[in-house]
Amino acid sequence: MRRAIWASALVIFAVLSAFFAFQYQSVLTADAQQGETISQLRLVRIQSNTSEPQSYTELNGTFFESNITIENPTDRSLSVHEIWPRYFREKNYDGLSSQYLIAEGGYLGNETTLYPGNNTFKIQMQYSSSIELTSPESTTSFWFVTLRVKCGFSARMLEITGLGSIQTCTDFEEQVGTARVDSDETYPLLFAYLTSIIGTWIIGTDTMLIIELARAKDLKKIKRLGTVNFVLLGLFVLCALLLPLVPYPSPSMAYYGPILPASGGVGVILILIQSFTVFIVLLSFTTAIGLLFDRGWSRTIAPVTLAVFALFPFYPIPVGLSHAVPYNGPTGIGSSVLQTSFFMMIITTFIMVLRLRDPKFQWTQRGLSKSQCGIMRASFAKDLLEKPARAKIEMEIKEEIEETAPYRYLIANYGADFTVDGLVKRLEEAIYTFQSSKEDTYGHIARASRAWNH
Repeated sequence: MRRAIWASALVIFAVLSAFFAFQYQSVLTADAQQGETISQLRLVRIQSNTSEPQSYTELNGTFFESNITIENPTDRSLSVHEIWPRYFREKNYDGLSSQYLIAEGGYLGNETTLYPGNNTFKIQMQYSSSIELTSPESTTSFWFVTLRVKCGFSARMLEITGLGSIQTCTDFEEQVGTARVDSDETYPLLFAYLTSIIGTWIIGTDTMLIIELARAKDLKKIKRLGTVNFVLLGLFVLCALLLPLVPYPSPSMAYYGPILPASGGVGVILILIQSFTVFIVLLSFTTAIGLLFDRGWSRTIAPVTLAVFALFPFYPIPVGLSHAVPYNGPTGIGSSVLQTSFFMMIITTFIMVLRLRDPKFQWTQRGLSKSQCGIMRASFAKDLLEKPARAKIEMEIKEEIEETAPYRYLIANYGADFTVDGLVKRLEEAIYTFQSSKEDTYGHIARASRAWNH
């Protein structure tokens, strides 16, 4: 019966894992399609209500307005999170070019819908407060516009360059989705489905182990359950350690920037932490092997494995609260699943260590399982009801064993009543007769011996 329950549970875990894997692949496919939709946007025109000034010395901090027209050739409505136009002038010095920021503006705030077709946004521009050029002579003007657009759960940053004057610009190069922005939900979704696969096996199997530990009574079975528990613990740490290495679709996140390799003392600390994490994996597998082959030392290092594993959230992997920021995103589901799995492993391993140290430890009577206490009370009530009936049967059996047939005595006749003198006389005659008879017997034996010898 229990094997059937375990088999059913494993089938359910496998089906859930396949579902989450399918969702993971669906997110990858949808992200590629949404990114392609965003890349089809076109910057059509920039029109300003000003003309190119002849001198920049007196324009510091003044404003003007620009209308930016963006074309959405798709049939889907997108959302714009940021429009950041900048106007530059470029000047060559002996074959080397230098770019000077003349004016910039921006729209950054609530989402704005980008409907199919042309969409015009009015942006307030401001001349830079420290323009290094004195006049636009011998320079070339160009615009550089950054857009942050979201389609579905995918968000991209588009960078567009256009050659034109400050008043009008219609010649734009093809825009490129250079990076993801902080509003992108692709990475958190992918991370959530990956951790859901891990959590399905960890949380589900730990629940089954706790139930089995409540029923286990012999040390041999507890050790078998301990083998499964510590193998699961090692796999959990290994998966959490490898999660940051899982490749995610390009482009990468722009919010966090490039991650440079650690060097110096920080690099040494990271190497030590990773080595210590690998040590937890090896220690867990070693404990599992020891329990499998019934080695006495395995019961000794099991509490050590638990104590070391309890420090796991403080490692720089996406399990602890402070280290899961790049994977939380707007939801943080993936980090929550890992934390729940971690606490389930702690509870299961703690119970396992108690049962290994004392196989007869009645943890169900100490408030650790109300359901098991209810089962125990029901069994006690059943015994209480059946006890009088059993006692009556035992008493009847005992009486049958001890029962004996009654004896009856019948005196048919009575002897003579002799006096004391008569009894003494009879005793003296009996003694004399016995001695005479003994002497006659020994005398015959002696005469027979003499005759034989002659």
